[in-house]
Amino acid sequence: MLSDRNLAGLDLQGANLQSADLGGVDLSNSNLRGANLSQCRLTGATMAGTNLENASLFRADLSDCDLRGACLRGANLDEVDIWRANFQGCIIGADILHGLLGCEEP
Repeated sequence: MLSDRNLAGLDLQGANLQSADLGGVDLSNSNLRGANLSQCRLTGATMAGTNLENASLFRADLSDCDLRGACLRGANLDEVDIWRANFQGCIIGADILHGLLGCEEP
């Protein structure tokens, strides 16, 4: 189980972490370029400054995730849950299709 661990600064380029429970994990300033994070639980994770270029986050749960300054260029965010996630200062260029953006209906 990896939840609530400090994994800051790790090089996980191309890693297959599909369906992993990474809730509360500190992945700040890590390299996850091209990694498979599909269907991962990343609720409350810290990913500030993390390189997620070309990573797959298909159906991942990023709710309450800190992504400040992360690179999301080319990342797959289809059907991702980003409720209350912080994207301040991110490098965006990701594809989001059918994502849960946390917008409330009037």
